[in-house]
Amino acid sequence: MKVTPLDLRQTHLSTSLRGFDRDEVRALLTDAADDYEAALREVDRLRQDLQKAENQLGEHRDREINLRNTLLTAQKVADQIRENAGKEAEVLLRDADVRSQAMLREAELRSASQTSESEARALALVSTAEARTLALTTDAESRATAATREADARADATLREADARADATTRAAEARADAALRESTARAQATLADAESRAHAMITDAQLRSESSVNEAQARADALVREAQARVDVLLQKANVRLDELEHAVGEMRLRKRDVEGTLEQSIASLTYALEFVRTQESREDKVRMLRPRLAEQGHDTQWSQGGEAAMLG
Repeated sequence: MKVTPLDLRQTHLSTSLRGFDRDEVRALLTDAADDYEAALREVDRLRQDLQKAENQLGEHRDREINLRNTLLTAQKVADQIRENAGKEAEVLLRDADVRSQAMLREAELRSASQTSESEARALALVSTAEARTLALTTDAESRATAATREADARADATLREADARADATTRAAEARADAALRESTARAQATLADAESRAHAMITDAQLRSESSVNEAQARADALVREAQARVDVLLQKANVRLDELEHAVGEMRLRKRDVEGTLEQSIASLTYALEFVRTQESREDKVRMLRPRLAEQGHDTQWSQGGEAAMLG
């Protein structure tokens, strides 16, 4: 039978001649009801505290899962930064290589053009000199043929002079052609060397920039990973401490709950026994009250019969 504090407060016991004192019974029932109600409230409060503790435990577990996911995300971001830095370095290297190759090709084309131009100029100068020499020689031969007899000496002198002039003109043309060729070759080599130096500088700069980008990205990634790991460690440590506290509190609450339930069971058993005893007493008293009128009637009949006999005897 389940008894509530209201049942204890509203219980009305009948009176009897040899029953318990009504004030003491009422005081006992009131105290028992108050204690029972306080115990029920304590049980409800412990249940609410236990539910709150379990909710907080679930929240801490969810936070732990979120922290682990955050750590995995930070690791993925760091890997992505490393990959992007590597790709950027490769793009810079390819760009520098392409630009250096383009500059080398441009320098080679300019060198070849200048060399061809110098050779063309030299050939033109040589052709001009040969033409002028041929013209002078033809002119001298014509003049010599016309005045062979009159001007042998003059023809010989003119021929020698023409030969000398032709040789001088040829040598001068060849010297000018050689100088122009050397100048164009030197300029082409200087241009090629400058292009190679600029290409090498660009490649070196690109490598340095790519290495710097990779190192910076690596440092940022490592810093992110360390920071995330430190935060996760701190939060996990706090979560573990809080979890231990909650588990300890839950254990204490469960012990208190068992103690209160045991006390309640004992109180309910005592109250049930007291109520059963009181009801048994009431039943007995009811039987006694039912028997008293019969005994009174029997006594009255006995007295009447004795009186009649006495009257007859008298």
